[in-house]
Parts: sequence; C-alpha cells; structure tokens
Amino acid sequence: MTSTSENPRKAWRDIGMEYFHPRVMAMLFLGFSAGVPILLIFSSLGLWLREAGVDRSTVTMFSWAALPYSFKFIWAPLVDRISIPLLTPMLGRRRAWLLISQLLIITAILWMAFIDPSVGGSALIIMASATLLLGFSSATQDIVIDAYRIEVTNPEVQAVTSSTYIAGYRIGMIVAGAGALFLASFGGSTTNNYQYGAWLWAYQAMALVMVIGVITTLVIPEPTKFKQMSLKLSMGYLLIVVMLIFIANELAYVLSDSHNSYYSNFVWFVRVLFLTVGFVLVNRLSKTRFDHLALAIWAILVLLLLGTIMIQNNFIDYNVSNLHWYWVAILLAVITYIAFYIRHRVADVQVKEALVESEYSTVDYVGFFAMFKLALFGFIALYFFTSDGVSLLMNWEVYKTSSLFASVVNSLSMIPESIGHFKDYMTELSGNKSLSSFVVGTLRLLTALGIAVGIGYMMTKSRWVNTEMVDKTYVAPIRDFFIRFGVSLAVLLLALIGLYRISDIVLGVIANVFYQDLGFTKVQIASIVKTFGLVMTIAGGFLGGILALRYGVMRILFLGAVLTVLTNLLFVMLAKMNVADPDMLYLVISADNLTAGLASAAFIAFLSSLTNIKFTAVQYAIFSSLMSLLPKVIGGSSGSIVDSFCPKDVGALSHCMVGYENFFLIASVMGIPVLLLVWIANKHLTLAKFELKN
Repeated sequence: MTSTSENPRKAWRDIGMEYFHPRVMAMLFLGFSAGVPILLIFSSLGLWLREAGVDRSTVTMFSWAALPYSFKFIWAPLVDRISIPLLTPMLGRRRAWLLISQLLIITAILWMAFIDPSVGGSALIIMASATLLLGFSSATQDIVIDAYRIEVTNPEVQAVTSSTYIAGYRIGMIVAGAGALFLASFGGSTTNNYQYGAWLWAYQAMALVMVIGVITTLVIPEPTKFKQMSLKLSMGYLLIVVMLIFIANELAYVLSDSHNSYYSNFVWFVRVLFLTVGFVLVNRLSKTRFDHLALAIWAILVLLLLGTIMIQNNFIDYNVSNLHWYWVAILLAVITYIAFYIRHRVADVQVKEALVESEYSTVDYVGFFAMFKLALFGFIALYFFTSDGVSLLMNWEVYKTSSLFASVVNSLSMIPESIGHFKDYMTELSGNKSLSSFVVGTLRLLTALGIAVGIGYMMTKSRWVNTEMVDKTYVAPIRDFFIRFGVSLAVLLLALIGLYRISDIVLGVIANVFYQDLGFTKVQIASIVKTFGLVMTIAGGFLGGILALRYGVMRILFLGAVLTVLTNLLFVMLAKMNVADPDMLYLVISADNLTAGLASAAFIAFLSSLTNIKFTAVQYAIFSSLMSLLPKVIGGSSGSIVDSFCPKDVGALSHCMVGYENFFLIASVMGIPVLLLVWIANKHLTLAKFELKN
C-alpha cells in the first residue's frame, strides 16, 4: 500500500526528537485535562447517585449530560470565530477559550460536589443542571484542544501529537474513574452506608486535579510559537521526559492490586530500559542549571527505585503501597521542571502574533449567541419533556401550591406516557424490545435536531441574526470540505470516518460484562483490563505515532484495521476456553489495547490531516462526532445480539458462551469492509494528488 504522499522517511533520531518536543509534552497534559471530566458524568456519577438511593431510571437520565460530546460541532464555529473580551488579547484565541472552558469545568465539578442527591426533589434538578454545565464546558474544551493540537505542528507529525494526547486522555480517565471511586471508598461511603461527605471530598479532589489543565494553559504559548520552536533540546530535558514515562509506569504498577509474572516481567523490562537510557543521557549532560536540576531529580529517582526493589523483594520491611506518595512527589517535581523549561524556550521564540479582528458588530454576535442558546434550549427541552424527567417537576413545592403549574405539568406528563405506549406497541409488532427502543430513540433525536434547526432557521429569516455570519460559521466549513475533495471522495472519506472504529467500539461496549460472566473478579478486571490495559494502550499509541511518522499514516491506518480484525478473534478464543484464566486475559488485553492505541493514533492523525486550518475546530468536531455515532448505536444492542444466539431456556449470559463467540466473530467481520475503504480512499487521494502528508 502506498502512502498518499511519498516523502523521504524521517530518521529514527528525528522521530525521537519530535516525541520529546515541548509541544508534544503539552499535549500529554492537555489530554489529561480532557480525560478527567467524562467519567465524572458517567461511571463515577452513576455510582454516587445509586449509593444516594436515586432510582435507576433517574440515574440513566443523567447520561444525557454527555450529549454535548456528540453535538459539539454545533457550537464549534463559535470557538473558531468569536473572541473573548480581555482574555483573547492577553492569551490569544485558543488559550483564552481553553482557560474559560477549564474554569467552567472546575465550577461545574464544585457545583456538583456541594449538592447531596439523597435529598431528592429540586436537588436532583440542580445536580442535573451542574452536570449539563460540566458536559457542555468539557465538550468545549475538547473542541479547543483538538484545534490547538492540529495547529501546533505540521501535518506530517500529527501522529506524534495524537498518540501523546491519547496517552494523557487515558490517564485522565483513570484518575477520574478509579481515583474518584477510591477517594469515596476511603471516605467510608458504600451502597449500604452512604456518606455524602466522602463524595464531596472526592469531587472536590477532582476539581483540584483540573488545575493541572489550567496551569498547562497558562504555561504554553499560542500554537504559532510552538510550531516555530526548534527541535534542538537539552539533555537535561530529555532525561526529565524519560523519567516522566518511567514514573507513570511505576505508579501504575504500585497501584495495581494484581501482579502476575507477565506484568512483572514487563515492568522489569521497562526498568532496565529506563536505567540504560538514563545513564547514557546523564553522561551527556552539560553544566547548565537545567541540566544540574535534572541530574538531582534523576539521583533521587534512582534511589527511590532501588528502595522499591528492595521492599518488593523483602529486604526492607515496609508497605509497598505507601510508596505511591513518593512517586507522586517526584512526578510533581518533573512536571514543574517541564513547565519552567517550556517557558524558558518560549521566551526565545520571536513570532508576531496576528491580531484577531472582529468581522461583525457586537449586535451580530449577541444575536448569533442568542440563536445558539435558544436552539440548544429547544433541543434539551424536547428530550426532557419526552422522558420521565417531567415527573421530577411534581416534586417541586410550586406543583403543590399552584394549580396552573400543576395542570401544565400533568399535561406534559402525558407525552412520555404516549411514547411509552408507542414503544410497547412497536415491541409487540416487532418482537424485539431493543429494536423498538432504537426506533423511538432515533425519532426523539431527529425531532430534537429538527426543533433546533427550525429555531435557527426562523431567527435567521426574521433577521434577528446576520445571515452572512451564519453562512460563514456553519455552511462554509462543510462546503469547503466537499470542494477540496470533491463530492464522491468526500462521501467516501466520511464513510471511512464513520466506520473505522466500528469493530472495536461495538466489542468494547459489552467487554466488561463478558469478563464478569467468564468468572473474573472486579479486582482482576480493574488490575488487568484497566491498569495494565492502560499501559498497553499508551504503548500502542506511541508505537502508532512512531510508525506513522516513519512509514506514513495511511499504511498504519490499514495496519490498525487489519490488527483490529485479528485481535477481536482472540476474544472468540477466550470465550471458547470458558474459564477465567488471568494469563490468557493478559495476552488478549495486551494485543487488543496495543492495537487500539496504534489504530487510534493513526486515525486521529488522519482526521487532523483532513481539516482546513481556516475551519479547524468545526471540521474536526464534525469528524469526531461522526466516528462514534454508528458504533455507539449498534453497541447499544450488543447484549441482545449475544442473547439471540443463546437457547431460550438459558437465563444468564454466563451460561451461554456460544452467544459471545458469535458476537465477537460478528464484530471482527464488521471490520473487514473498513480495509476496503482504507485502500480505496488511499488510492483516490494518491490519484487526486492531495497532500495528505504521511
């Protein structure tokens, strides 16, 4: 398979310098900032609400707060075109939006922390509002970070920034997921003994963690300066980056509850590699203050490593789990070093930043923002009033005191009842509850989108909004994509975007259920799938970035699709074994997560290369929303697909591994058309002589 643009291959040394560049390290921390909020909406919040006694139907309603992630392309143009008073002149366009979104995220998390959902009634409404603010501000942060990542470097090295961003994102998810649950458990909150104070402390801690993102935003420059920064780096800085990677691996190992020989051998391999590379760099240090400081941190780290090894081999009587605080302290020292080094290097780069001039009047921007808010309100209102959320209004005090309000609420409550009757009718007609739920959900989504578009259309026609502004903001980015690639190739690329991740996302939806049904404990799943799996995903991301930079994005995109099909077949083997074998699970997770990281790095680089620098935020937001839409829809029916292959008299999935075997086989087959799409897309891009570099 040929690459879309045959450039001279980069030397391995140059590839290494790209990975160590400060702009790539910045993407690690921005990725971390992006990964923290998502699980505070999903898994962590769901467990909190259940411990507080909130019923399941209400808990699932809170997942709607994540809808902004799927529809962030709607307000992405605002991020591309609107300046923030005071902040934009001070920080620049991207950093101003980053800071605002991060401060809103911290505000939303703290707002959620100070609400006790066990009170019920209006407290749940307020909690839902805070959660929605978290989803909206977090999705906005994603828009800005994606745009920053694309603009901060050249297209040929997008795979490098993409893989580092993925690593940071995964680490952030682990901190927000496992970290928040650990803090809540440490505070004494359980299903049978709910303690609001424990969850208050957990969410306050997560708000504090987000300060890392704020500090990163204040430390880094606008993309132009980073892009002009040379690849010449000090040996002390390189040593610090090597230490950062090593500390992350040691922390994962210390915090893991289950170590088998497979994982232990991997950790020892990393230790030997770290010491070898470290000593080579130490011998090349210069006499600058930055290199002296790096040498001091290195010496402390080596002593801590030796102490850890002695404790693990029982030469010293000490609880090894207490060592994570020492590793965290060293980690903070390393991060501080990187921050000061970036500021030092940025000061040497002289770039004249272009002033962001407003094309439209203040009245135009106010009208445009009002249109967006009303359209968003219409979208949310339809979802709320067509669900059981209407029943929450009956708990308000005004419902009991005002007959007018009560009559309105009672009338609105008939809407979800009618929808429920229609769903029951569809279930009887089709005999498939999942299918009827999918049809009803799709109709609700399309209706909500129709209302939002209708509000925007009416406000445009009524001249409340500048028509030219709407065209440049929403229509121009889409028109640009189809003009640059042509209609047929653009449709082909959109199909590839929508289907590339379908195989692994569909499988991932039911993976945890499969592990439990196979007999693995929660501790094993957390240690092998989450902790060790995280390490493998990060390793795969770095590997994908290196290979894409060396051999081209399209080749690695094809390789990732092939490996995804093959690694999914390993799950078929695991189901056939029908026994909880940790060693086999380590093998499967190694292959699956390594492949997922590799494919994701190449795919994100591919998406980034398709964007036009004029419409970075909105075009990438559309691509990222499209890539998960169909897989998530199909993944929602994965349990029903497994059940369909089981005998009717089998009540539990754990007794029917044949259902899983067939499902995993189907998931693998889903990835085969993707191979053809990648091949055709690469061929057309090459023939059309598009410069989709590497």
